[in-house]
Amino acid sequence: MGDKSPHALQDRLHAWTREAEAISGAISEYKAEHDAAFEELQAKYARRRSTLAKLDRRRRQAERLFRAQRERFVQCRDALRSTETTLHEVESLVSTHLPAIQRAVERASLLGDASTAAVHSHLQAIGSIIDMCRLAKQQQQRASQEAMGNADKAGEDEREEDEEDEEEEEEEEEEEEKEKDDDDNGSNGVNRAGGIGRHDRLHGQHVQCRRPGHGRAGRSRHHSSALPRASPRTPVSVLSSTSFNSNSGALGRNLSNTSHDEPWRPQQQQRMNQPRKPLLPDQNLV
Repeated sequence: MGDKSPHALQDRLHAWTREAEAISGAISEYKAEHDAAFEELQAKYARRRSTLAKLDRRRRQAERLFRAQRERFVQCRDALRSTETTLHEVESLVSTHLPAIQRAVERASLLGDASTAAVHSHLQAIGSIIDMCRLAKQQQQRASQEAMGNADKAGEDEREEDEEDEEEEEEEEEEEEKEKDDDDNGSNGVNRAGGIGRHDRLHGQHVQCRRPGHGRAGRSRHHSSALPRASPRTPVSVLSSTSFNSNSGALGRNLSNTSHDEPWRPQQQQRMNQPRKPLLPDQNLV
């Protein structure tokens, strides 16, 4: 059995203790290595498990999509079959009615050609009518422009004549006032200086109008009894509504429809309000 002395036993005990410590150290090292490997395996397992969960979700989603696509495919197949049936029916109808359709198309083409020709003829007639209307409108515009130009020219001539007549009337009134002063200061036949009297002046060159053919009598007839001139823009109805002043022989200004083109002057109103001086027996003009 060996040596059983205490020293031998103690040596053996120490040897067993060292062996046990070596074994426990190896076990702890092995355990530490295996714990690290186990943790790494757990992490890999967790990652693989999450990946498997994702794959499972994708698989279920793919299955749902597959079922939907399959249902859609079935619907498309049914629709295609019904379309094929309809196409066969249409083919049969077309084959049955094709001759009649061809005859109708030919008749429609003939009618279309005839209607196209009629439409072209109508368009040509309408174009000629439009050209005639345009030409008539141009002629009317040209005639209206010429008429307006002539009317404006006539109105300008009349206004110039009226201005000349007014100037002559003012000059004659000034002469009459001078003559009246001469009559008051001098005799009836000869003035203080021995010059020409009023009767002689009235029948002399001083009474002549600037325009040929318009003397004293001509001016009296022209201004007292002549109708008023209408401007190019004055309507004809204005002439019927025009009143005259019998005292002065001038044109009245109470127009009902429109106003006269010439401006109203206070001097004309003053002359209208003044009574006409009576003429002497030897001054009556014919």
